[in-house]
Amino acid sequence: MVIGVVIGIILLTRLSGIGLGGLFRAFTGEKSLELALVGYGAMLLRGVFVSTDLSCIIDYIPSGIPVHVIAVVLPLLFSLVSGVPTGGVALSIPIIQQVTVITPALASLIYISVFIGYLGSPLHLCYIYTAQYLGISITKGYKYMIPSCLITIATTYTLSILYT
Repeated sequence: MVIGVVIGIILLTRLSGIGLGGLFRAFTGEKSLELALVGYGAMLLRGVFVSTDLSCIIDYIPSGIPVHVIAVVLPLLFSLVSGVPTGGVALSIPIIQQVTVITPALASLIYISVFIGYLGSPLHLCYIYTAQYLGISITKGYKYMIPSCLITIATTYTLSILYT
């Protein structure tokens, strides 16, 4: 991987004609450093969540809550907070398995919930980079994102109940 990156950097400087000085300015520019720090922070937070054993959280969930609601809320919250879908899956699956057997319909509901949480996460790096590139605040995109996310979750929830 290191060799590939070095070859890519050499080709970039040769083909673009920016030279080593331009390359150095690109790497040390304020935007590059800011994006690198945001990425590092998001990955650090993800590492904390994945390494934490949250299986005891099931003890705090009231027993009357339907499994399908748990399969929406937990994965959505975990991926929303961690900013990565693997964090939501890795944290929620063991907890949900303590309550029920995961069927294909329930697995679909969990996956959609994880993805929706990841999509709307303020730690979602693609979303952060896009908002920064377009020069808009992250919250402006939510007025468009939230209705479509709610429709997606409601549709998947209904289908998972029908096919369970």
